[in-house]
Amino acid sequence: MELVEVYFNITIPDEKSRKFKLSDNEFVIIGRSSAKCQVVLDYSQCSSKHCIITLKDGQVHVEDLNSKNGIFLNGVRILKQRVYADDKIEIGKIVISVDKAKLDKDKFTGLFNKGTLIRDAGNLTLKLAAKINITKRMSHKRIITPQITSDKKKAYLESRKSDKRRMSKSKRKILEYFAFLIDLAISFAFFYLIVNIIRNNLPSETEIDPTRGFMNLVFSGDIQYQVIISIFLSIVILGINRNLPKGSIGEQLFKLN
Repeated sequence: MELVEVYFNITIPDEKSRKFKLSDNEFVIIGRSSAKCQVVLDYSQCSSKHCIITLKDGQVHVEDLNSKNGIFLNGVRILKQRVYADDKIEIGKIVISVDKAKLDKDKFTGLFNKGTLIRDAGNLTLKLAAKINITKRMSHKRIITPQITSDKKKAYLESRKSDKRRMSKSKRKILEYFAFLIDLAISFAFFYLIVNIIRNNLPSETEIDPTRGFMNLVFSGDIQYQVIISIFLSIVILGINRNLPKGSIGEQLFKLN
């Protein structure tokens, strides 16, 4: 049987474009986690498992995997959607598109039937998120390809079994707020620790009353430069925490990623 393949371009701002390909009945999971994904994007707007792109029976589909920032198709946020040759899948500023230069139009005629009339005529996998509330009116179904028995496919199906139901947008925002407060508290704890380490290691000729309170010491100006260094290190720690591949400590506690 002749191998049918579709190539995809990944356009990343300020970086060299990347490519990947799919054969019929194959899929790729895209995200930050190298352990869970076949296409890894080291990008702050990308979740550990962000989305899955599947090629089945000559049709391309993209599905959001409950990512934090979602996926957009031609500027409209979607959950699951059929993709045509001229479509652009957006993850933040990253754009994923079909490489039309390597596309055999005779084999993939369905990829070129793009247009409002075609979409409205029923060629949607799911309606666009801008038109209806998908989470309330439709179940979140995954694209299954029973012909594939690879370890990666099995691992994906097992991980999907344990996925939580989509939480409401308002609840997610509240949890994200508390997650940020936890991350901020962790950063402040490092700041407190660093200042006290500096105080305990000042030269003996520096007269600092050890009984002075922490806030009194910070705002007194006696260790001004040390406090500035501590603030800088705390901000660096906060940035590293908020960009961990599996999500920040706060996000992991609330299972937001």
